[in-house]
Amino acid sequence: MTTRAVWATAGLACALVAPAIVRSQDATPPDDATLARRIEAYVAPFASHDLSGTLLVARGSHILLERSFGYANYELNVPFAPNTPTNIASITKPLTNIITARLAEEKRLSVNDTVSKWVPEYVHGSRMTVTQLLNHEAGVPHRLLADDAQGEPRTTADMVRAANALPLLFEPGAKSEYSSGGYAILAAVLERTTGKTYDELLQEYVARPVGAGTIRSVNRRDMLAGRASSMMSTGAGMLNGPLHDLSFLVGGGSVYSTPRDILAVMHGVIAGTYGAGARTELMRDSGLEWSGVTNGFRAFADFRKRDSLFVLFFGNAHTGAIDLVRRAVLHLAAGEAAAPARAPSVTPASLSAAVQARLEGWYDTGGGARSRAAFLSPSMLLFGDRILLPVNDSTFFSLADYAPVTFTAGPSGLVEAIQWGPGTWGEGEMGPRFVRLKNMAR
Repeated sequence: MTTRAVWATAGLACALVAPAIVRSQDATPPDDATLARRIEAYVAPFASHDLSGTLLVARGSHILLERSFGYANYELNVPFAPNTPTNIASITKPLTNIITARLAEEKRLSVNDTVSKWVPEYVHGSRMTVTQLLNHEAGVPHRLLADDAQGEPRTTADMVRAANALPLLFEPGAKSEYSSGGYAILAAVLERTTGKTYDELLQEYVARPVGAGTIRSVNRRDMLAGRASSMMSTGAGMLNGPLHDLSFLVGGGSVYSTPRDILAVMHGVIAGTYGAGARTELMRDSGLEWSGVTNGFRAFADFRKRDSLFVLFFGNAHTGAIDLVRRAVLHLAAGEAAAPARAPSVTPASLSAAVQARLEGWYDTGGGARSRAAFLSPSMLLFGDRILLPVNDSTFFSLADYAPVTFTAGPSGLVEAIQWGPGTWGEGEMGPRFVRLKNMAR
């Protein structure tokens, strides 16, 4: 999305002003107190219902701002708090990298080991290495379970059995394609190497070395006091998110934590607390940039090396406001001006039963995964874990990223794909295209 974008279509009143950044070579970074006030002013328009989670901004070890928004549980009216355990989605993966690096330094495994050395029952294990799993080069599908099979607690053994039923997407080493499924196989390797559960390894190698007390990999039956529930914004309120048990994402998206504890982990990586291997694996010249989204949860944890700035947000309702805040805070810290953004005002259309039937179905979302488009009402479509509001018979608005979404048809008039338009996640480029799967019942 450009720095100032307006999208308006018949049936939808939607005006979004993204961060109006005024860049200047003479921009002077503000002092920390001023920066905190400017961030508060920027997020103020979102505070009522567009943000649900905790924002933390720190300079080195000094916390400039820590503020919670919304509710950890909307049904019970439990406010979000800085100590609310929240699913951090793919920020789980850097934690798995730390465990792997520590075990390698202890000579308990080698990153050049084949997977079959540790998990001999995995049918593709002899064809791939630990390094290929780490680098998403093993060809393991991104999702090992269909959406309707993600509701029960799962172990690494369960995920290996699920992976055995699926072909690889490509020959290991041939290319790289993002794979949470590959990290579930990696978690199985780590458990076999040590004889400990993934959660036990998290405590030993990640949490305790930096005094982080909230880092947990749990299933929905485990008791985790105060954990946030997954929500979906409808623009006018909230709905409960799909009932998934995120333990199927073991190693890649199963962890719950708080911004303060992941901040401690980031400091540990930077300081070398976790060893040279983890630091080399995770640090980039610019710093750290961790991000994740799953089942309505949205998390990011950024460290900008040049000014020692940390910005973290963990939330339980994925909206485009989160991306806008992420981008704006870094600009504000550089001394650039960012006018407060306005969330879109959406008046959805009501679609007929015939139009609904035409659009509903299963779509290929990449990496071996598929998601279903299903109407919750004539004016609300659920696609995977995202709410889409109809503009007309073929165009929708995505609340997760404030993007236009179009159902495209072929010469026969049948819907063939979903095309994502520019959203808050990008800088104006078109989003992904999801092809409709044939011969699947609605």
